[in-house]
Amino acid sequence: MEVFRLSHAQFSMDLSGQGAKLYGGRWNSIGTPMLYTSSQISLCALELACNSGGLLGLNNLALTCISISTKASIEKLEIKDLPKNWQTYPSPIANKIVGDQFIKQQKAIAFAVPSVLVAEAMNYIINPLHPSFDKWVQILWNKPFTFDPRIL
Repeated sequence: MEVFRLSHAQFSMDLSGQGAKLYGGRWNSIGTPMLYTSSQISLCALELACNSGGLLGLNNLALTCISISTKASIEKLEIKDLPKNWQTYPSPIANKIVGDQFIKQQKAIAFAVPSVLVAEAMNYIINPLHPSFDKWVQILWNKPFTFDPRIL
């Protein structure tokens, strides 16, 4: 399976989840590493634009394509399985508890959740602490990315 990540170029080859660990996210508390990825490149762009407060000032970006082995287990969470108000901003503590527990349990390499922005599309949250991470997760390609100036 291929998933995508859009980030500042200097961090594009880093799959440690360090950014999420430092700042937290919708599905993790500060201190818990996670790698946030999306099923589609367009969803990555939309997620970055929304979570960065807009596109102005976003430059020196890179798009990374990541492969997750078909041997790896991926847990899929349906909307009915998610905490109440999972899509609100700021994200509820219940979301962070779900993600933090996922990382600690290490049952699967990733979990799939609907995007808050486009519920029909999936984000894949990867556990960089999983014992098989280095074996099952790898970068396929990485390249510079720029937004079309018409949407800026």
